[in-house]
Amino acid sequence: MTRAPLVSIVMATYHWTEALRCSIPSVLHQTWVDWELLVVGDGCTDDSEEVVHSFGDARIRWLNRESNSGSQGAPNNLGIASARGELIAYLGHDDIWAADHLQRLVEAYDGSDRYFASATLVWFDEAVSVHQLSGLASQAAPLSYHLLNSAVTPSGILHSRRLWEAVGPWKDWRDIYLPPDAEFFQRVARLAGEARRNGRATVAKVASGLRRDSYKRRDVQPQQRIAAELAQNPYYLRDAAFDFMLRQHPATASALFRAGLLLFRRMLANAGLRSVRSAIRRWRIGPGGHVRRLRRYRGLEG
Repeated sequence: MTRAPLVSIVMATYHWTEALRCSIPSVLHQTWVDWELLVVGDGCTDDSEEVVHSFGDARIRWLNRESNSGSQGAPNNLGIASARGELIAYLGHDDIWAADHLQRLVEAYDGSDRYFASATLVWFDEAVSVHQLSGLASQAAPLSYHLLNSAVTPSGILHSRRLWEAVGPWKDWRDIYLPPDAEFFQRVARLAGEARRNGRATVAKVASGLRRDSYKRRDVQPQQRIAAELAQNPYYLRDAAFDFMLRQHPATASALFRAGLLLFRRMLANAGLRSVRSAIRRWRIGPGGHVRRLRRYRGLEG
């Protein structure tokens, strides 16, 4: 039995091997090398297993659920239960890390049972233009502040395994009103209390939930372009985030209003809501309604 790695990375996936060919290399390029990657299929019946094994790295393990659960919660639980590391990181199968992502999140680890760290995420549209940043909080900020002011995205998170054991597993999306990640991190916030951030933009996100029929089209051109940019310039995400912030500088009252509106929309998004109307109508949706609508938008349901 080999020595357990410090970091276990959990990557939930379902029938998108083209995305795996972009995301897994970003793990292999990490400057922090003491990791294992658990790619967890959510009942995959395609060639995902073969693609994962094709990388030929013993640190990468393939797991597959017997049936499709419909969201990331169940694959995440299986991955964490099988993990050997003290720390748990997540990477969406269509997201990409900068090479120093893990290094910066791990550096502040102090052995705490309640350790929780976050990175800044750069959100790209299909034209590879930045349209949002998230995870922008002070170096040591209450986790509740992160949840209030920024869309919570697992790809930017690192937490202790013992924190997961303390708060309990990710819940089935059909039993909760919030998206599974938002619900899980709300429980985490009650215990962790404080979130550390790595101080850099190290995660590129091309959100499938913002791309209609993304699972039908399976277009990974944005991810391929981002990966190519990072290969040429390791600080590409930092530079893209800086340029975006310059363009969004609140120099006028109208810009301040737009910034406030964006913050409000992020708060709604963090609660799994797209608009005030959706907030008002939330009681009509019922448990699992937001994930169900998201699945239809992505092309996973008719």
